[in-house]
Amino acid sequence: MKKIFTKLLVLLVVVASGMVLTGCEKNNQKNLIGRWKLVSHDVEYKNGGDVEKNTVPLQYSLIWEFTADGTVIQTMEEEGEIDTATASYTFGNNIITTNDDGDVMQMVVKELTSKKLVIEKSESEIEDGIRYTITTTLTFEKMN
Repeated sequence: MKKIFTKLLVLLVVVASGMVLTGCEKNNQKNLIGRWKLVSHDVEYKNGGDVEKNTVPLQYSLIWEFTADGTVIQTMEEEGEIDTATASYTFGNNIITTNDDGDVMQMVVKELTSKKLVIEKSESEIEDGIRYTITTTLTFEKMN
């Protein structure tokens, strides 16, 4: 009887955990939908053991709009010129994957609330036995 109770308890914990994680994922998906304005652009360079961090001055306006139908619209304004691009996206396991006619990009969501979105993208390569990594962190505020 004790073995059956233990198995049922374990099953209940697994099911409850799945429900909580699914609920969090749905809440994050809901939080992502809307218009986001870029407020900070940081870049970290790693050259083997050396690290350099920089905040990129915002000389442009960047807005991302995530829609419920899986479309992301990027609007960039720089020196009076407006450029708009559209791609499809998916969001799961804290990763936003965009697809613009086969050009696929993945970004890790570091923070997502109803008012703040922080994403990170890293690129790395090894040259002459040294790993070079560039990590870009974009911080957005919700507009609506």
